[in-house]
Amino acid sequence: MTRTLRIKCNGTASLRPVIYIDGKAVKIKKNRFGNYLIEHKTEKDNAEVVIRQFPELSGRLWLIMALLFYFISIFGIFNPPYERRCLNIKCRFTVYLGEGNTDLSLVFRTNKAGGRALELNEGAPVEEFVNECTVDVRAKNRLRVVRVLQAIGWVALIVAAVMIISRYI
Repeated sequence: MTRTLRIKCNGTASLRPVIYIDGKAVKIKKNRFGNYLIEHKTEKDNAEVVIRQFPELSGRLWLIMALLFYFISIFGIFNPPYERRCLNIKCRFTVYLGEGNTDLSLVFRTNKAGGRALELNEGAPVEEFVNECTVDVRAKNRLRVVRVLQAIGWVALIVAAVMIISRYI
């Protein structure tokens, strides 16, 4: 018999988590209220859910990508801002599925680092393994470097503009 796990995630306004169910990344739909909705069909009695989020600046090619997007977006004007808090979210739990549809409601509580990343409001029985929200110190330091480089870029742009304008006046 096919069982359906339906997950609704609240409190995801500034988050872009990656969600895996049974080891496969699932497609996330966003409703008009900004909540994430996930529907997963399985034949098993339980489903392992893994939710991860890494800051954009924690990647391997962070400096190249930051500079590339800074120049492509016309000195950062059209570039969306980086997340200031640099949160690293790790959650892993097993949901025990009943017959038919199983609804699960999750609320992200990322206002305080060092605590739990999400709370389970209602739904199926869950066995929780990892549920933490930490600050990525390396990404926070990289964010400072990117901001300094952006300021240097703006100063260089203003100096170049003044030099070009003064040449023709």
